[in-house]
Amino acid sequence: MAALTGVSAAKDQPGVYGTNDAGGDAVFGQATASGRGVVGVSQDHTAVEGNTVNGMGVFGSAAPDGAGRGVVGVGWSGTGVEGSSETGSGVWAVSGQGVGIHAKGGQLAGYFDGPVEITGNLTIQGVSIQTWLQRIIALEARVAVLKK
Repeated sequence: MAALTGVSAAKDQPGVYGTNDAGGDAVFGQATASGRGVVGVSQDHTAVEGNTVNGMGVFGSAAPDGAGRGVVGVGWSGTGVEGSSETGSGVWAVSGQGVGIHAKGGQLAGYFDGPVEITGNLTIQGVSIQTWLQRIIALEARVAVLKK
C-alpha cells in the first residue's frame, strides 16, 4: 500500500490535492533507481495534464551527460506526439549540434499539407538542389538541340 492514499467518489473532487502559495512545487515525486517519479493512468481521459498561463504546460528534460530523452510519446495506433497552436508554431524543433527534426516512416518520412518554405540549402540524396537545377537546365538544352 502507498504511504499516502487519497480517494474521492465525486467527479469534481480529486483524490489528492496539493497547493503551494509561496512559489514552490505543489506536488513533487521522486524515485530512486529505476522507479518513476510521477505516474498518471486513465482509461478514457488524459492521464497526465499540465496547464499554464505563461509557463510550460508540460516540461521534460534529460541530464546532459546521459542518453535519456526529454519527452517521449508513443501511440501504438494513434499519434505518438502532437503539437498544435492557434497563432504560433505547432511544433518547434532546435538542436545546437545535431539534426532539428529526424523522421523515419513506414510510408513516408514526412508529409506536408500546405506550402513549404526552405530558408537554407536543400539536399536530395547527397546532391544540392542547385546542382539538380543545373543538370535539368543542361538536359533541357540538349533536348532543344536534338529537336532541331
